[in-house]
Amino acid sequence: MRIPKLTISGGPVMGLASMLLPWLLIIAVLLAAGCTRQAGADAPEEKDELAEAIESWIALGDMAALYNPGLTLTDRVEIGRAVYYYSALHDLPPKLVVSIIVVESSGVPDAVSPKGAVGLMQVMPWWPAELGVEADLYDIDDNIRLGTFILADNIRRWGPEEGVARYFWGSGRIPDGRYLAAVMKTMEGLGG
Repeated sequence: MRIPKLTISGGPVMGLASMLLPWLLIIAVLLAAGCTRQAGADAPEEKDELAEAIESWIALGDMAALYNPGLTLTDRVEIGRAVYYYSALHDLPPKLVVSIIVVESSGVPDAVSPKGAVGLMQVMPWWPAELGVEADLYDIDDNIRLGTFILADNIRRWGPEEGVARYFWGSGRIPDGRYLAAVMKTMEGLGG
């Protein structure tokens, strides 16, 4: 099974670039906003698609940071970018994905549950082998990539409510509605 991955590669230079990326993105958004304002009142209020995407990345990452203020700017942008990309790829509402991140891990990228689930979306370590993919579940992109795939598959198989509940409970019996209620309450709190 192939689960598409958004990749940026390139060794040590890319390591530095990945540290600078959040700041460069913020500068790009500010410049785009400044250019729009300087164009004058008669100019259409159009935004560059990249600027809109970057604003969405930052907003989605900031939603996770509401529950984990310790997230770095780099983590917030990376979370937002991954949520934005993989939500669109799997036709999921981004705020649903952020809500699951918050309920599952409180937005802690290296969280590990007592049962062994890992990362922001608390993906069980056996999932990569089950799906036939390589993944580092502590990596923000890999974790959200697999988590959104699993969530989308559950929703496709069981419908929205049961699919979300099964993200936590798995394929067995769902004993109660607490998990779904927690995700929906969090989503409401995020304005979704």
